[in-house]
Amino acid sequence: MGGAVLGTCVSVLVNHAMLEISTNGLFSAIFGCSLIFMGTLILYRVNALSWQGSAGHPAAKKTMSTYFVMIFACLVVVAGLFCFMLEKNWFRGISAGIKVPMYMLLGVALWFALTFSIMDLFNFSGQYCVAKLSRGRRLWQPLVSTPVQIAVVLVVAVLLGLFFGVVFGTLDVEDDISKENARTAQDFHYTLPVGALACALVGAINQVFLRPGAGGGLARDGLDETYVPRGKAAFDDGI
Repeated sequence: MGGAVLGTCVSVLVNHAMLEISTNGLFSAIFGCSLIFMGTLILYRVNALSWQGSAGHPAAKKTMSTYFVMIFACLVVVAGLFCFMLEKNWFRGISAGIKVPMYMLLGVALWFALTFSIMDLFNFSGQYCVAKLSRGRRLWQPLVSTPVQIAVVLVVAVLLGLFFGVVFGTLDVEDDISKENARTAQDFHYTLPVGALACALVGAINQVFLRPGAGGGLARDGLDETYVPRGKAAFDDGI
């Protein structure tokens, strides 16, 4: 249920973001800078975490999931650069063969960036609230932390981003000038159910691969070592 709600929210955000990037020059510039910043920040964090061990853990070498995250972070930076080129008037007369791939990359970047940001925000908020309410006696445990869980989230984010980009670019939603916003409504009709269903499926799969005692819940200090130390994010343990 939670996955479906989260998927619907992210789907709405991605669709509106692609529309505003295509029609609003100021918004596209702001969003482009934000994507470049987020991609750079993810690259920095992943690179730092892969070589520096946390307290009691030796420094680890880069894993396969680390390289995947770094690749997608680079795609986020590239998509941020594309935001400065996705001007509605510039796209007039350009074939779908050129336009659709750019929207596909933008869709992947948006899904990837929003997924990481929301999971980090959820994790930090839960960690802060639990620490305050329990006065340090209980610790927050992340929903997504194992390599398998991270891989599932990444794969689904990529597939959804590609699908959203194909639908948005094929329907020419950015050129929808009708009062009824028929193309926009059609885009939402295709993408929202898919986003909600896919994220609900991810939530169910992640429950199967939860670490013992984990799951976005509470654990008593000293009884479980799967919690997220202060300052770490939801995906950090699996990188």
